[in-house]
Amino acid sequence: MTRFPGVHRRADSGIYQFGLRAPQDLLAHFPGGWAIRASLKTADFKEANAKAKVLPAAPIG
Repeated sequence: MTRFPGVHRRADSGIYQFGLRAPQDLLAHFPGGWAIRASLKTADFKEANAKAKVLPAAPIG
């Protein structure tokens, strides 16, 4: 199975996270450099991919 873009596994815990860097021209609005960063709360690769696929479509706010 191919890894969904933005899905990364934490080395210290084995839990998957989703993260997308802010574009270079918008970095002033994102001091940490991340546009989106969230734990997927699973160590299962297939489950992490499924959860990540619905994150960008979720409303923000």
